[in-house]
Amino acid sequence: MSDLNLADLEFVDLVPPSLTHDPKFQGAAQGAGQELQARENEISSVGIYYRLAELSEPVVDHLAAQFHVDFYPTSASLAVKRVLVAGSIAWHMVKGTNPPLRETIEAAIGLAPVIEEKRLFLCDRSCCDSDPLIETPDNLFFAALIGRDAAEAAAVVRKEAETVIRIMKPEGTIGEAVFVGMRCDDPDYSQTDRDRLGA
Repeated sequence: MSDLNLADLEFVDLVPPSLTHDPKFQGAAQGAGQELQARENEISSVGIYYRLAELSEPVVDHLAAQFHVDFYPTSASLAVKRVLVAGSIAWHMVKGTNPPLRETIEAAIGLAPVIEEKRLFLCDRSCCDSDPLIETPDNLFFAALIGRDAAEAAAVVRKEAETVIRIMKPEGTIGEAVFVGMRCDDPDYSQTDRDRLGA
């Protein structure tokens, strides 16, 4: 089915055959058709999502506030802001799960991380020499794994990645950005198998 343009539509042609001979209905249809055609540009201008790519930065900033976009750096490029606004409603529906976290990080820094989750031992809750894994959010740790070389090539700033994680992570969990990749020649290389990018 092709797109229908109001300018090409004769509203009078939509009148049922049983009413085509009634001059009142003919007049009403012609009047309605003329009014719709006169308003065609105004009607198309109210679209938000399909026009997001052409909206100005102040309008996108306003939409970000209106949609309560969780992570929205004002210093980001207009292209990144548009992606964050476009995804915000869908991400809100599943906030606290891996997909919106991964997609928001990718939108913000341009690289898709691998999300790794694991339970932590709760040493302060140990009893009888055992440390049971209790199903509470405060013992869930996750890391957003990003390749060190790719992060350096994309000029990723660690603080920005960690800001996304802090805002988008599940409530009460512990999370961090981990930049992985063996760099033995790097004096800042962490021997704990994690490679930290500087601010």
